[in-house]
Amino acid sequence: MADLERRIKAGETLTREEVLEVWNDVRVGIRKQFPHNARTSMGFFKIPEHREILAQEFNWQFLREHGRYPEKRDYRRAKLDGLLGHYYNSSSYQLLTEVGFTNPKNVVYYDVVLDKMPWLAIRLPQGFWQDKESRAKAIRWVVCVCRKLGKSLEDITWGDIQNLIGPVRAAQKNSITLPQLFEAAGYKIHPAEVQKVPDGYWHSRANRTEYFLRRTKQLGRPPGSREVLSSLLKAAGSYKTLLAEAGLLTHEKSD
Repeated sequence: MADLERRIKAGETLTREEVLEVWNDVRVGIRKQFPHNARTSMGFFKIPEHREILAQEFNWQFLREHGRYPEKRDYRRAKLDGLLGHYYNSSSYQLLTEVGFTNPKNVVYYDVVLDKMPWLAIRLPQGFWQDKESRAKAIRWVVCVCRKLGKSLEDITWGDIQNLIGPVRAAQKNSITLPQLFEAAGYKIHPAEVQKVPDGYWHSRANRTEYFLRRTKQLGRPPGSREVLSSLLKAAGSYKTLLAEAGLLTHEKSD
């Protein structure tokens, strides 16, 4: 014990067994907190090996016992909230990626689900959804799942995305539309074909005209007023205005 205290005060890197011994002492109250030497500024967590050992052991134990990864409150109960908050930005996902749980070369701790489909394994930080590549990977997974459930691309809603992978939309610094989200993942869909057209889309005369002419080409005739989306009619003001904007207004009576 005396030798362990000497090595801690000297700022030495402890063995795995010694690190776990210190952690156990903190958890049961033998130590009030993790050692910190104010004179040398060598806090226990400042040594990378100490952080890695504790992070790996705690997550591995917790996963085996509870069938899930720990969240903030679990770190607090384990006396590791300072480790999570100060060194990993209070993100358990960041912690796990930095200590090897998403590294295939780490044969002990590697988790293929956490690596390939992390939204199924853990609550993800907002930064994950702000990354274009991460979003695209997740959206491709959503589309695959929805298609297996019989939904086409046009049928997928923000609600489906929220339920399957989490708050992608809420995590964006700038607003993003569903068509933009699909396009970034490699899927092409017209903004008017999704379940809910993006807010303000029909306020543009160009958008209204493009859609009306495209539908006219598809049908071989101008769509009737009952075949036009109510949100489009409302934005244009009337069916007659739609015809006029598209250059299709005649003196014939329209339905």
